[in-house]
Amino acid sequence: MLEQMMKKWKDLEKQIFNILSEMFFLFPEDETPSLPKELYEGSISISNGSPIHLHFFIGADLAKVMAENFIGEDEITERDIVETIKEFVNMVVGNYISDIDPEGMMELGIPQVRKVDPSEVEGLKGLAQYQIDGHFLGIWIKE
Repeated sequence: MLEQMMKKWKDLEKQIFNILSEMFFLFPEDETPSLPKELYEGSISISNGSPIHLHFFIGADLAKVMAENFIGEDEITERDIVETIKEFVNMVVGNYISDIDPEGMMELGIPQVRKVDPSEVEGLKGLAQYQIDGHFLGIWIKE
């Protein structure tokens, strides 16, 4: 069971890094990230019976760079950032589902975005943390 969970996690991680590099021109680094003062949470649910909730915690600086790179402009709005995060979450999880569910039995929810206080993230058990081009990205899965 643990081996199967690790494979699913690696599949998700692969999709995250692929989308970040191909769509946003951003790359993971081998550094330990620090939790930023401002965070966005992009979340989405997938289900085939009981839901799984995926949460993407994105530092505000990373979110801004993602939106600039994705849209191709230097001047972006808060709405641009929110829509970019939704698109990122949708692309990652949509590709992930395609990998793990070739029969198409899983349902993909609608991505949600909100600003969160870093204190909400600090104590999450199982939070995976990455440094992406010098910025924080955290992933948390709730089953």
